[in-house]
Amino acid sequence: MKRFLRQWLRSQSKMLLRIYVPVIVTVLYGMLQFYRLPDSGMLSVGFVYLCVYIFVVYKFRKL
Repeated sequence: MKRFLRQWLRSQSKMLLRIYVPVIVTVLYGMLQFYRLPDSGMLSVGFVYLCVYIFVVYKFRKL
């Protein structure tokens, strides 16, 4: 039972890191970008999201 719970917790933490970290970083960057440069496009926000997502998946792929 302990092994199952440990494995379940590990898989849930991996999913949390892969999904929520890039979303939170992108939202914060988007808010900063909108506050500082409201006329710029959202392309940079999408690019930052892809970069953060790739970094998180690469960094935490062996949890």
